[in-house]
Amino acid sequence: MIDQERVELMANWIRYAARIEPEALELTDEQIVALGAGLSRNGLLNPPTPASFEKKLLFYRCEYCGKPQFRTYRTRQPRYCSNSCRQAAYRERAKNEDQKCAPIAQGALVYNP
Repeated sequence: MIDQERVELMANWIRYAARIEPEALELTDEQIVALGAGLSRNGLLNPPTPASFEKKLLFYRCEYCGKPQFRTYRTRQPRYCSNSCRQAAYRERAKNEDQKCAPIAQGALVYNP
């Protein structure tokens, strides 16, 4: 005897893949389960999760405060331990960029072609 919950699950795969109600095909419960199981294993209908989207556990140090962290992430490796460290690092970078563009000292020779 086949579990009705499994039959319904496999019938949902048939509805998804064929866009048709399994009852219209006049299949037995065994046939619905067999067909649905084949569809659920199909790589085009149910692709495996790519490795880039799997959660990864990472040990890293915050680029701003240097605190060691364990973090899970799905895409890019995190750089900061919190939003406050990220904001502080941004402010520090902005301040350093302003200092690079210091005004020309008085009495300096400036070349104008």
